[in-house]
Amino acid sequence: MGGPINLRLSPQLLATERDLDNFVSLLRAVEKLGVFHIQFNVISTDVLRKAMKEPEQYRDLMVRVASSCVYFVEITEEQQLDIINRTEHQAW
Repeated sequence: MGGPINLRLSPQLLATERDLDNFVSLLRAVEKLGVFHIQFNVISTDVLRKAMKEPEQYRDLMVRVASSCVYFVEITEEQQLDIINRTEHQAW
């Protein structure tokens, strides 16, 4: 048993074909391990902080929260900070 895994990936982590191959390998490994639930946000800390400061400029920014997609600017500040405080994975 276990809870969901929430990963936040830097957009640069998926910039090249090699990066995409690495991501596919990650997904295959997760499947082989029998992980029941994993969700990803591919966004930088910088963009999330800008969205908190200027929500009117980021109304269409969606993130994964508790198995659903929500508009970042419509969730609570506590939820926004929770997403920002997740480690932003930047390298394979």
